[in-house]
Amino acid sequence: MSTSQSPTPSQKGSSGDQEVTARLLTAGFQTLEKIEDMAVSLIREEWLLDPSQKDLNRDNRPEKYRNMFSL
Repeated sequence: MSTSQSPTPSQKGSSGDQEVTARLLTAGFQTLEKIEDMAVSLIREEWLLDPSQKDLNRDNRPEKYRNMFSL
């Protein structure tokens, strides 16, 4: 295919495909932002704990991450 015959971005996929892709990307970015917000708040909460509470919290950390990523 010569350069003059190569498809333009608008020809590569239908506008419906592009709209679905845009929605999925937007939803993905929103999910990442929510996870980052949760991670920051968890770190702040842990920082304020007593040493004994930090140890207990550290033991439960794998369970927290499983729960967070299952959302």
